[in-house]
Amino acid sequence: MKFFNGLLFGIIVGVAAFWFLQDKARQHPEAEQRFKDSADKAGAAASEAAHHLSDALKAKFETLDLRSDQITAEMAKDGKIVRRKAQDVTSTLEIKPK
Repeated sequence: MKFFNGLLFGIIVGVAAFWFLQDKARQHPEAEQRFKDSADKAGAAASEAAHHLSDALKAKFETLDLRSDQITAEMAKDGKIVRRKAQDVTSTLEIKPK
């Protein structure tokens, strides 16, 4: 019962604080404009970061030979997928007959 009372009290205080802050923001339009400007800047920065992350992942997949057309071609040719590092290791190993 204490948990429920605390939860209810917290929700009421949170709603009152939200209403108070929204009411004060509407009374000061320059503060609201600054908020919108900073929100737009944050959105642009997040979009740019996502674009850079996408480019980095594409470059990493390219270096690892993880393109879908390459994997499809390997599956059609051999029926299995062997990555470049595994091919490099097998080409450097020499198996000598006994």
